Amino acid sequence: MQFIVRRRDLIARCSIEEIEAIERVVDPLAAVPDSPFGHLNGAWRQIRDSLSVDAELWSFSRTWEDRGTREQRSGYSAVLRGKVIAHFPAQRKKLDGSTR
Repeated sequence: MQFIVRRRDLIARCSIEEIEAIERVVDPLAAVPDSPFGHLNGAWRQIRDSLSVDAELWSFSRTWEDRGTREQRSGYSAVLRGKVIAHFPAQRKKLDGSTR
């Protein structure tokens, strides 16, 4: 099964500046770049820079189960004319009751 973000998973509209402030990685040992999403900053910039001017960014959260593993997944979605067109995962948390 492929993970998708549905409209009902959307939580709040966000700006790029808000997302980048929330997701900035600060590592005192400097093992991770001091930038939004750390090592994944390049992938984030690729999505961010490809957005059309009329696209909206929204936070999302969704409980997902696949092959006996339940997770809470959250991140950010690009929405265009009411349709989720892309998503960028920020967190995956395994939930109790998972078999794996």
